[in-house]
Amino acid sequence: MWNLPALRRLLEEILPNDDAFDDLSMDADFPGVGRRHMLLNGRRLDHVQLILLAIEDVTNRRRAEQGQEILFYESQHRIKNLFSSVSAILHLTRKGAGSVEDFVARFSDRLNSLARTQDVLSQAPADGTDLRELVEAEMEAHGVLPDGQVKIEGEPIGLPQKTAQALAMVVHELATNGLKYGALAHGGRVHMSWARSANGERIVFRWRESGVPGGAPELGGGFGCKLIRDVVPHMLDGTSQLEATEDGVLCVIDVPLEKEEDRLAPDPGGSGRNKG
Repeated sequence: MWNLPALRRLLEEILPNDDAFDDLSMDADFPGVGRRHMLLNGRRLDHVQLILLAIEDVTNRRRAEQGQEILFYESQHRIKNLFSSVSAILHLTRKGAGSVEDFVARFSDRLNSLARTQDVLSQAPADGTDLRELVEAEMEAHGVLPDGQVKIEGEPIGLPQKTAQALAMVVHELATNGLKYGALAHGGRVHMSWARSANGERIVFRWRESGVPGGAPELGGGFGCKLIRDVVPHMLDGTSQLEATEDGVLCVIDVPLEKEEDRLAPDPGGSGRNKG
């Protein structure tokens, strides 16, 4: 089992020229056990043709350390994305606020939406945040549940953190506008749907309001419109469409789905990489 070329070279060539070696790492495959990570310590014994060799299996400890390292970088990634979202909300809300009181009310409302998203994200499984759960949580916060007026349909899709956060902000703004001026204020209907692209690498999200008497008011350049048309496409490297229709509003968001191998992970050099 221990007839390893690297270990033989260590004992036959390196140790005779040095008195000792400490905490030398070595990976090896063992029959019936698999790949293990070992720490080796060796000493030459004075005046004796013998050596003292200590071998410690630290495989489980190394895996735990790697797990903690990944968790650390994931936390950094989430915090960075969160700060970016708060910054965007702050600046866009300030531009559209008519007074300090108006700014405080709108900013607080949007921060609450962001907090709800974080609650969903914190409970998400490793393969991502379920889009339906995210949408339903945001609509429920507005007092709106799926019924005859609101229809939600789409295949199960796990979203990476950044995409989930951005789409939750979009749904919040659309729901807020719908309750003030659109279908949710005038007895109309809202249909939300999503699907993967044919190659599975993108997701297309649609919000369609209908049944608004006289059509929806002209969409201006407020926070919600700016967020949907400019901020989210920039954040997610995607595209968006937002327009008033004859009897409501149509919003279409088309963004890439982050692949599992592209998710945050520390690089081999230990510096980490951050895609967000």
